[in-house]
Amino acid sequence: MFKRLTLTALVLGVSLVLFSQVSADTLPEKYVKKVIIDAKWGNGPGEFGMVPYPKSDPPIGPKDFYVNGNKIYVLDYVNERVEIFNSKGVFLTQIRYNKKEISDSLAGFVDITVDGECYVYLLGFLDYPSRAGIIAVFKNNGRYLGKIKLPIRLFASLFEEEGIKNGYFAQICEGANEFSVKDGRLLLRFGDRVYSLVNTHLLQSKGKRFSLMTSSMKPPLNFYTSTEKIILKKVKSKEKWSHLVSRDKNGEFFIRKSVNEVLKYTHKGKLLARITISISQPEYEMGKDLFISDEGVVYYWTNNRDGLKIIKLSKEGE
Repeated sequence: MFKRLTLTALVLGVSLVLFSQVSADTLPEKYVKKVIIDAKWGNGPGEFGMVPYPKSDPPIGPKDFYVNGNKIYVLDYVNERVEIFNSKGVFLTQIRYNKKEISDSLAGFVDITVDGECYVYLLGFLDYPSRAGIIAVFKNNGRYLGKIKLPIRLFASLFEEEGIKNGYFAQICEGANEFSVKDGRLLLRFGDRVYSLVNTHLLQSKGKRFSLMTSSMKPPLNFYTSTEKIILKKVKSKEKWSHLVSRDKNGEFFIRKSVNEVLKYTHKGKLLARITISISQPEYEMGKDLFISDEGVVYYWTNNRDGLKIIKLSKEGE
């Protein structure tokens, strides 16, 4: 009985927080905007490749970016490279990759994550008729170390429960919410489930053959906490497009309420901030457009006919 009353009180409290007309100005935290990267389309240092319509339908541009400490990594899909910038947006260096060296059937990479100052991982998929996924591993200095194949059978539950047709890894890869490194493991999140792919200590071995750790993939881990589930359900009742983006190292979590707004909560469900995302309707095909760092800093990108901008939103006073 006590547990029921506690849960009812929690749901009621969450509802009051969500549906009271709380102005962004009256909340505990305010976020300020700063343009970090303002790059042109092209293939030079600090530029990004773009194949516009009608050469490509839909147009193709950069696929993803990742912020690691004081560096920003951008997956420049068209130019087959990763460009690295410092925290002020100054171009530092690039990691070029040769698709043929990695695999003759490599379609391309669509996601990136970074492990400290050591390794860069690119997530992609192989061309038809293969159904496999692939992770290419690089040293931060650009040296290619090797690849890890991801057999489609490891994700069989997704096809049964999510209704993904045909069973191609491309559909998982493009529908994944997060590709990351946590506690020494490479993780892939699809909706509310987290698949642990590879134990990263294997990369310390010599050679270019990496083993896939499959034992931890069954069953996948649950991504949401009970509080996050309750709040997300309430937000989605008003904005069905809403989804939980990520959480920072303090357990504070961020829900993308709409294209132009992110809600930040404590791990107990208290609303901390309404963060405005000033994004215009993208003119080109883009991948992830929002990134939350471990410190709770929000990054997003937007683009137009001239180029791409990566924008930083941090708490006022920091």
